[in-house]
Amino acid sequence: MNKTRTLTYVWPKSIRLFHWINVITISLLIVIGLIIFNGKTLGVTVDAKIMLKTIHVTIGYIFAINLIIRLVMGFIGSSNDMWSQTLPFMKGHKKELTKFRRSPKQVYKGHNPIGKLMVLALLIAMTIQMATGLILAETDIYYPPLGDVWTPPPNIVSTV
Repeated sequence: MNKTRTLTYVWPKSIRLFHWINVITISLLIVIGLIIFNGKTLGVTVDAKIMLKTIHVTIGYIFAINLIIRLVMGFIGSSNDMWSQTLPFMKGHKKELTKFRRSPKQVYKGHNPIGKLMVLALLIAMTIQMATGLILAETDIYYPPLGDVWTPPPNIVSTV
């Protein structure tokens, strides 16, 4: 029995771009964050640490903007990038999950039922990462959007 397969792009270019921006920004945030965290061991100077924090925050803003755009696209995008197709909230997800457990080699256009659960967990984790990053950018180096809310008194010098 000969089966022929055809190449089908499930995700539009905008979603693929979103994924690659996430890969790049999260990887850079991890690397720079580890360098900042281990600054004393690595011999990073105070000035270099401030510069690294500034770069880290800038990359974090790119990550945050990318995530916000994707969250909005889930409501107004095309069919396969809509949240109703990507997240496990769709009616019948329990049946789909049961069917997947019985026949895990079944082919899906898009995410399978377990993949949809993973997407939900990943979006929650990235949203928490974005929120905590914005809060730390505010309190650590006084960057917007909340940096104007919390600023040190003028007579206190911030040290790293």
